[in-house]
Amino acid sequence: MTENTHENPYFDLITTGIGYLNRSRTVKPSQGSPYECVSIAALRGRSDSPSYSYFDCRVVGEQALLFIASFKENINNRDTKVLVRFNVGDGEATSYELTQGELKGQRRHQIKGRLLKITWAKVGDQVIDLGLEDEEATPQPTETDAQQPPAKDTQPRSWKDTLGDVVTVSDDDPYFDRKTAYLEAQGYQWHSERQEWCKAA
Repeated sequence: MTENTHENPYFDLITTGIGYLNRSRTVKPSQGSPYECVSIAALRGRSDSPSYSYFDCRVVGEQALLFIASFKENINNRDTKVLVRFNVGDGEATSYELTQGELKGQRRHQIKGRLLKITWAKVGDQVIDLGLEDEEATPQPTETDAQQPPAKDTQPRSWKDTLGDVVTVSDDDPYFDRKTAYLEAQGYQWHSERQEWCKAA
């Protein structure tokens, strides 16, 4: 519980877990500013036969926003698993009715919340260095980790370490200005015809 002597007290509800990220997207409301959302299939139960709880989150934490922006393509690629340890705030159970497809009319349940932080991540077989030294960044074993140990030559990487000779930065990226400034400082040049940042020879 967080209290402020000058304001009404309020309660913090924080959910911590491990799950797979899906459906990273930018929501553009008719009124107000665009914001980022992502879905999480959170693991629960036995690591060798887990069940799932589904979260649909607005991404609000600065570090979480940077991670989502950096790996949005991987998150939305069905052939790539993006596994994270997460902190979600203010979870609230909701339901909705399917309006299309063979399951039209059936109801689905999920938890709405705010994605506050990502404390550990693995994209495919690659563990990503998030720059955290918190002990809580070490996740509990999952069925993926238990059955498929990381490759011996796998090394942690940050977003900056993934840059190649050609880099694309989306206009919708919440860290567009920061990333492009970093690219310019590293000697990249903008090619308007190709719509890409290219490493200067």
